[in-house]
Amino acid sequence: MRRVIGFCLEGRRKIVTIALGVLLIFGLCAYSVTLFVLNRTLNPQEIAGNFELLELRLSLRIAAERICSICTSLYLLGHLVLFNYTLIKKKPVPIPTTALYATAQIVIMFVCTVPFALMDMGSFADYVFPVWGTAISLSALTILYIPVCFWATKRKGYLTVPF
Repeated sequence: MRRVIGFCLEGRRKIVTIALGVLLIFGLCAYSVTLFVLNRTLNPQEIAGNFELLELRLSLRIAAERICSICTSLYLLGHLVLFNYTLIKKKPVPIPTTALYATAQIVIMFVCTVPFALMDMGSFADYVFPVWGTAISLSALTILYIPVCFWATKRKGYLTVPF
């Protein structure tokens, strides 16, 4: 199994990282756009008596939440695979680069959701909710990456830190 993962990611770490970012953007934008359209067209206060429209709204919202959940789960799983790649190959990315990447990813998460939330202030928390779990998980992975990065360079024989 190790050899397969290492072979698939060898020399393609940037492509995988970009693909994971695109997946995250797709999931968050799909969720935000769907929620925005639902709140503008199928407002629950306006369709309170129509059970068919309420059911349609609920099913579309559940579908948007599932798409976002699947995309963010695959995003985090992909980063765990990249983390494992670092352990196996002992080829760490420099810590400042990793910190910059994590910060950029968190900013992108908010850029995908906050504009919609600002246009629909009544549902601000609904737009930003999926970002919190993903941002916290990515931050935890980044913080956990630092000692692993030191360990990987120490085992490889470097005397310097990977900065």
